[in-house]
Amino acid sequence: MRIHSLMLGAALVTACGGVEPTDDSASWTLDHTTTDGALLGVWGSGPNDVWAVGGQADRSLVLHGDGTSWTQIPVSSTAMLYLIYGFSDSDVYAVGEGGLILHYDGQSWVRVESGTSVSLFGLWGASGDDVWIVGGDISGPPGSAVVLRGAHGSFSAVDLPPDLAPNVVFKAHGFAPDDVVMVGAGGAVLRWNGLEWRREPVPTSEPLRATWGRAAEDIYCVGGSGIGEILHFDGQQWSQVAELPTGEGLSGVFTSSDEPTFAVGSHFVFEVGRDGLQQARLPELDPVSSLHGVWGDEHGTTYVVGGDLSLYPRPMNGVILSRR
Repeated sequence: MRIHSLMLGAALVTACGGVEPTDDSASWTLDHTTTDGALLGVWGSGPNDVWAVGGQADRSLVLHGDGTSWTQIPVSSTAMLYLIYGFSDSDVYAVGEGGLILHYDGQSWVRVESGTSVSLFGLWGASGDDVWIVGGDISGPPGSAVVLRGAHGSFSAVDLPPDLAPNVVFKAHGFAPDDVVMVGAGGAVLRWNGLEWRREPVPTSEPLRATWGRAAEDIYCVGGSGIGEILHFDGQQWSQVAELPTGEGLSGVFTSSDEPTFAVGSHFVFEVGRDGLQQARLPELDPVSSLHGVWGDEHGTTYVVGGDLSLYPRPMNGVILSRR
């Protein structure tokens, strides 16, 4: 395991994942379980309006949390959802397999035409008037990643430079219409400045599956396959924060002002803070449950979602953890 200089002083031992679980993280609790599908994405407009999405091989699963309990919301789509993101309690998108896009207007979820049949893994927007959706075919050729841009239920394909693009873009995040970051297969980090695309150099060729940032000069991304990769951008360059022996890589990351950065994957939650890198102590989970997505509200509650994707396409269960 390699730890970047940012991590000096962290307690590193040979415990699970190579980082000692900390009692400071003992406040993680099992918030909800479901037998209706694995959960892959989580987002909310506030503490009393939180959404979690996922599903089975043949149907979508949408859960809504009001801060106290979780309720399943009926949707008619027949594909798994990978991510959810929105702009208010009446303007929310979810994306998934087979080019699936769903939009929530505060009353109901409606399917939106995407123009593609490949899986859509991520979305972000500077506002509800400018939404980016990303995806691709994992077995497709380099340069074939799919990027859509639009608003109000109408999306068009964006042409990426073939020599820069991977076959899949997994996630997008940004800070303005002219400052958008996308991460994907083969260590791809693409940056849109409003006029052109560039591919930024990173210290890995591993797949990068998620990204989130506090500001344009403070961005994290995570990924990896046999190992878990955590990278950080300081406004000048990308550097490696850590390589962690998670066995399956990392698939979700979230950060916000005055809070640690949370990276999740496999059966682990890692917290990157001022004191270094710590492995969170989690409640006991189903042995085959893996953690996929993470998000936190402005009051310091963080949610992690997961499920047993190893069973796909057989029936899968889902879990939601929270840290208040």
